[in-house]
Amino acid sequence: MPPKRFGPGAANASKKTKTQEEKSENVLDIDIGKNKHVCVRKFNGVALVDIREFYSKENADGEDVWLPGKKGISLSTEVWESLVQNIESINKAVSSLTADQKDSKESKKNEEKEMTEEK
Repeated sequence: MPPKRFGPGAANASKKTKTQEEKSENVLDIDIGKNKHVCVRKFNGVALVDIREFYSKENADGEDVWLPGKKGISLSTEVWESLVQNIESINKAVSSLTADQKDSKESKKNEEKEMTEEK
């Protein structure tokens, strides 16, 4: 069985024209889980970092292929570089929120435990 294809036009890969191939070219495709991918590609000559949900579809040959969905974002190299420069601040903010979530969950568990012990 041939490997599953990813990316724009994977369902109609055999029917793709040269101009379609020139419009979009994946350089890197990383599956980050839950049907989400990070792709580095060129589209119409512009380098992009694409973070997007993919969905599975059967092509004309009966093969399952993964295609990009509407949910996602394409970042220019300038925006990507800005994101990378701010990653430490972003990580700190995410860590503080996840720590708050853990504290909240532990607090609820303790309250539930106390209520069951009182009965």
